[in-house]
Amino acid sequence: MLSDNRLKANSERGLLSRYNKGNNKTGWFEIPDTAILRSKKQFFDFCVGVLLSGNKFRANKNIAGFCGVTVRRIQQATARNHKQEHFYKQFNFIEDFSGSYEEVERFRAILYNVHGISSPLPYKHKGEWVLRLNAPNSYHSNVLSGVKGDRAQPTVVIGKKERCWFMPAREKDKQLKLFKDYNKRWFFNSSIYSTDHYIQDHSRMLA
Repeated sequence: MLSDNRLKANSERGLLSRYNKGNNKTGWFEIPDTAILRSKKQFFDFCVGVLLSGNKFRANKNIAGFCGVTVRRIQQATARNHKQEHFYKQFNFIEDFSGSYEEVERFRAILYNVHGISSPLPYKHKGEWVLRLNAPNSYHSNVLSGVKGDRAQPTVVIGKKERCWFMPAREKDKQLKLFKDYNKRWFFNSSIYSTDHYIQDHSRMLA
């Protein structure tokens, strides 16, 4: 950003020489519309999308602090990116407690009334009602992206499952749902993170 509020574009060669030292790869995203460069709002939205893109869980509060803006501003950017089909927002739900509809609703009431933790409506899976807990969203790129010298591809990276707090539920035809299904089912990796940890992190009583 220049002093007269214009944006200065750095050359690719300059960026590579500055940041691509050693064996590190330099990632890139192709801007789908040049109008983005003429609008500070759209350019910021796109930068937020680039920052969030990947298969990791991203909390709006952390990203807002990193960017020096409010959480609401990050929510606006991610919503517009999703609507414009630049960076899809994936809603992550953790499935833990299961039983009858009344049992799940009773546990939801305890979470809300005692700990102040709101949760989505119960979900019926294979004839059994399941409690769902909110998890930070994930974001996936639908614009051309990749690294220098590689073919353009979605930014999907497989993480090490033993280090993740949550484990994904098995899904059939995963490739067919890559950019169509915006809801993702997860389970607690109980050896690292459990329902007790979740409540301790989000309870108003323990804050």
